[in-house]
Amino acid sequence: MATTYSQLQTKLARVLSDPDKTTFQADTLKDMIAAAWADVSDITPMRFTEDITPIADTSSYLLLGDVFGGPVDDVSVVNVELWRGVPTKKAWQQLEPMSKHPTGLTYSQAGWYFWAGYLMLPDRYMDLIDPARDMIRVRGYCPWPPVSGDNDYLPFGAQVEEDIILVCRIEALRRLTGSRALFTQWQTRTNNTDVSMASLDSNLSVAIQEWMRKSNRHRIIREAPG
Repeated sequence: MATTYSQLQTKLARVLSDPDKTTFQADTLKDMIAAAWADVSDITPMRFTEDITPIADTSSYLLLGDVFGGPVDDVSVVNVELWRGVPTKKAWQQLEPMSKHPTGLTYSQAGWYFWAGYLMLPDRYMDLIDPARDMIRVRGYCPWPPVSGDNDYLPFGAQVEEDIILVCRIEALRRLTGSRALFTQWQTRTNNTDVSMASLDSNLSVAIQEWMRKSNRHRIIREAPG
């Protein structure tokens, strides 16, 4: 069963030995999750496919606007295809990226490129497109879309969830070992009086090494645009 945002916060609080969220309160947990979410998205991004209905005389198209609510820079476009047919569309032509064309070509003649959240198409591809019967299919990688409601389900599986919790744990351990006052507060409020600063230092080192191993193992090698 998929995990909700609220359940993720509860799991994290237990991992931090702070189940009542007395030291790491809800807003702090959310901030740590958001930072870890971005870090893990860079290692294990979401694969996406978006179909765009072309518009006459329009060469720029916002990608994933329905998902993120606006332009997102951290998107890697891998493949752009032109699909044609009425009513059933089939792959008709693969559009090449600007990187595959000689640098001497003008922008109007080179291939597609991605800029500030938008797919940009050159004139030579615009001349091929028939809005009445074509579709532009874009494939690539993007960050995992954020959630905000406590009952919202996480958009990823157990592996990404566990990685986010691990990155959050590293951040929490850094905060505890970096502040004697926070450590004392956590130690007292959570009944962790048997835990020493030295043991937390050791736990931090182990957690960092674990993340280094997992991030290398889980890292997705992104395809080159083509």
